[in-house]
Amino acid sequence: MVVDVNDDVRAYPLAILTWHEIVNDTVGGVPLVITYCPLCNSALVFERTVDGPDGEVTLDFGTSGRLYLSNLVMYDRQRKNLWTQFDGEAVVGEHFLGTELTRAPAWLFGFGELRELHPEAQVLSRDTGHNRDYGRNPYAGYDNEGRAPFLFDGELDGRFQAMSRLVGVSEGDDAVAVLLDHLSEERTVHFQVGGQEHVAIWSPGQSSALDAATIDEGRDVGQTAVFRTAVEGETVSLTPGDQDDRFVDENSGSTFDLRGRALDGPLEGSQLEAVPHDDTFWFVWIAFQPDTEVIFEE
Repeated sequence: MVVDVNDDVRAYPLAILTWHEIVNDTVGGVPLVITYCPLCNSALVFERTVDGPDGEVTLDFGTSGRLYLSNLVMYDRQRKNLWTQFDGEAVVGEHFLGTELTRAPAWLFGFGELRELHPEAQVLSRDTGHNRDYGRNPYAGYDNEGRAPFLFDGELDGRFQAMSRLVGVSEGDDAVAVLLDHLSEERTVHFQVGGQEHVAIWSPGQSSALDAATIDEGRDVGQTAVFRTAVEGETVSLTPGDQDDRFVDENSGSTFDLRGRALDGPLEGSQLEAVPHDDTFWFVWIAFQPDTEVIFEE
C-alpha cells in the first residue's frame, strides 16, 4: 500500500496491515490514518485532522473489533467515536457524529513496482513490537470465486459474484465501478464521474493478499490507479503501451507510468491528478454505493 504526499512516499506492506489494519502516520507533513480491511480488500487513507466542537483536532485511530457490512469499524482514541472505514464517517458518538474524513489517494502495488517507481520510498518495518506471523495470510482462499463474505449481514446483490474485484470511484452522489475482469483485459478504461473525465489503468504485478496461505504466493491480481484526464490544459486519452506498466496518450504520444507521470513526448514531466479509488470487492462496494454505474464486459 503506497502513499505519496508532497513527494514523501511511504509504503505499508499488507503482510503487516493484514494483522494490524491501521497505522497512524504523518506523511509530507499531513497527519494520516492508513487503513486496510482484509475482509473487503479496502486500502483507504484519510486525513485525521478534523473540526470538532472545541476546534481543530488531530485524531489517533484504532481497530474497534467491530464490523459493519463486513467492513472494518475504527474508533478514535480521543473521544471513542466509531467510524466506518469504507466511507470514513463517524457513525456512533457525541463529538463527531456525521463527520466524514477527507480521503487521500493510495495505491496497492507489488513491491517490485514500488521499487521501480519510488526507489527511495520508506517502507514500514516488521519491527513493530508485536509478535505476529507477518507474511502469512490468515484468510487463505477468502477471495476465491463463489466465496461468501465473512459476517456480512446485508442483502447480497447477485448481479456479480460477491468477491468480484473492481475499481470504484465516487464523487458526491455519483459513483462508478469498473469490474477488474474488464479492466485487466482492456488495461485502460475511460469514464465520467462527478461530471469529470477519468481513466482507470491496470497492469500485472501484485499478488492477492487473500489467496494463498503465504501472501507472496498469491495469484497475480494486478495493480490499479485512477486519474483525471486533464493535464496542463490538455486532455489525455490513455491506451495500453508496449510494456505492461506503460500507457500512451493517443493525443500527444506521451508515455505515462502507473503513477500518471509523463516520461517522454510533449507532456514529459507533467503529472496526472490522482483520484482516491477503491480496489475492492463487489459485495461491499454495492452495499455502500447502491446507485453505482457499473462498467463491465457484456
